Amino acid sequence: MPNNKSRPYDLVLSIDDNQIDRYICGTIVEKFNFAKKVIEFDMATKALEYLSENLHIPENIPQIIFLDINMPVMSGFDFLNEISKFPIIIQKTCCIVMLTSSVNPDDLDRAKNNAIVKDYITKPLNKEKLDDVENLFNSNFTNTE
Repeated sequence: MPNNKSRPYDLVLSIDDNQIDRYICGTIVEKFNFAKKVIEFDMATKALEYLSENLHIPENIPQIIFLDINMPVMSGFDFLNEISKFPIIIQKTCCIVMLTSSVNPDDLDRAKNNAIVKDYITKPLNKEKLDDVENLFNSNFTNTE
């Protein structure tokens, strides 16, 4: 990964109903010092609750959200619909990356056409994909103040 003085990121969320995929994501993020902390959610509804409860606590807002598509109760796309109703600070602070096993072209198109989604990558997460996310984050979320 490029040397970046802003790394590691403070907080990453992993939202995936599959325990193994959450484990891989967390392990890769930790192994390559990508973030100081990873919070895992097995349901998108729980992640929304967390974000809602922490809207006014900047250090609890993630810089990166890895979001699965196919989950019970609330899909990744349903999550995107709900998070789009949150205050604009969430969209300006969080880089949402679809991390999925779906290779369905409709899912890819749907993600690309959603302004909140910054990237669409297939599982499993690895170092090269983290590098891509970091480059994307740095190009889209640089602080211009």
